[in-house]
Amino acid sequence: MKIEIQEISPIRKKILFELPQEAYKKALDRAYEDLKKKVEVKGFRKGKVPRSLLEKNYRAQTEMETVSNLVDQTYRQAIQEHSIPAVDMPKISDLKIEPEQPITFTAEVDVQPHVEAKGYEGISLKKEKMEVTNEEIENELKALQKSHAQRVPVEEGSPAQQGHLATIHYAGVVDGKTFEGGSAQNVPVEVGAGRFLPEFDQAILGMKVGEKKQVEVNFPADYGHEPLRDKKALFDIEVVEIKEELLPKLDDEFAKDIGSFTSLEEVKNEIKKHLQNAKEHRSKGDLFRQTLDHLIEQNSFEIPSAMIDRELDYMLRSFEEQLSHQGLNLEKIGINPEDYKKNNHEEAIRRIKGFLLFDSVAHQNKIEVGDEDLKKRFEEIAKNAGQPVEAVQKYYQENHLLRPIYNHILEDKTLDFLISKAKIEEK
Repeated sequence: MKIEIQEISPIRKKILFELPQEAYKKALDRAYEDLKKKVEVKGFRKGKVPRSLLEKNYRAQTEMETVSNLVDQTYRQAIQEHSIPAVDMPKISDLKIEPEQPITFTAEVDVQPHVEAKGYEGISLKKEKMEVTNEEIENELKALQKSHAQRVPVEEGSPAQQGHLATIHYAGVVDGKTFEGGSAQNVPVEVGAGRFLPEFDQAILGMKVGEKKQVEVNFPADYGHEPLRDKKALFDIEVVEIKEELLPKLDDEFAKDIGSFTSLEEVKNEIKKHLQNAKEHRSKGDLFRQTLDHLIEQNSFEIPSAMIDRELDYMLRSFEEQLSHQGLNLEKIGINPEDYKKNNHEEAIRRIKGFLLFDSVAHQNKIEVGDEDLKKRFEEIAKNAGQPVEAVQKYYQENHLLRPIYNHILEDKTLDFLISKAKIEEK
C-alpha cells in the first residue's frame, strides 16, 4: 500500500491511496469463501456451491461490499499508523478499479488542529483578596440559626406580619371564569417574601386566622402564562393558620445540637473555613477565565465543525441530565435543542480551545496525572458524597468516567502551573 498525505488546511487533510490489484483479489476471494458458507443453492450441499454460480448470482453485491470494506479497512489502518487525529468520517472520492491496475482512491477528513501554545508565561492576572469578614461569618450564622428555627402558631387574634408563615386557601376568577392554577387549598406563604404578585402578597399582610378577603390582582404583560398576561383577576383569600419563627439561642448548646461541635466558637471557625474555601474556589475559577482569555488571544487557530458539533451534543446531554434531576425537560422550560446549540456555539468553541491550549501547555512542560493524583481526587469525591472510596472508584470505572476525571485533574494541575508563572495583582 502506498499513501500520500497532503495538508489542505491546519484542520483538514487529504490522503491519496494506492493499493496493489492483488490486495483486491485476495479480499474478493475471502468474500466469496464467506459467501459460500452462508448461501444455500438447490442441488448443492452448503459450503460446496461453485464460485462460478456465486459470481453469476451475487457478483455485483459481493464486489461492491468487498470494495467498501477494503477502502474502510485501508483508511482506518492509515489513520492509526500515521497518527492522524481524524474527528469525523472521511469523504471518499476518485475511486478507480481497473483490471490488472492498482486501486486508487482519495480520502479527505477533518482533523484536530495541532496546537503549540505560546505566550503562557508571565500572564498578568488580577486576584481578589481572600479575606473573610466578621460580618460574613455573622450572616452565615444567622442563616444557620434561621434554618433550625421552629415554626409555632401565633397568639390567637394576632395579624400576619412580615416573615410569618401563613397557610391559606384561595380561589380566583378572570372575566368571571375560573382558570387553571387559580385555586388551591392549604398553601404555605411566607408573608412579605414577594413570591406572589404584589397585590396578592400585600393582601395577606395584616389578616388573621379565619379572616376572608377579596383582592384584585393585575397580571403583568410579561407574565409566564400567556393567557393571563395583562388580565385582571379577583381572588378570594382565607387564612387558615399563621405561624412565626422561634429562633434558637446562639450559644454552646446550639452548637452541640447542630453537629459534632462543643462550642459556638467552633461553629464560627467552621463557617470561616467554609467561606474561605468557597472564596478560593470562586477565585480560582476567575483566574482560569482570565488565563484562558489570554491564551485564546495569544493563540489563533481554527476548530473543525465536527468537533464543535460533538461538544454541543455533549453540552446538551449534560444540560438535559441536570433538568431531569429537577423533574424538568427542554420542552417544559421552553427551549428548543437547535436554539440551545445556536446560543451555546461560541461557548463550545471556547471550551474546545481551552482543552487544546491547556493540553499543549501540559505536554510542553511534562505535566502528568499520576496514581496519587487520581487517588486524592477519588478521596475528595468520596468525602463530599459520603461514600466509600472503593465504591466511588468502581462507579467511575464501570461508567467509563475515568477519562473526564483524568482531564479535570490535568486541567487543575496545568492551571496551577500557569498561575505559578503569572504576574498576580491583588485587588
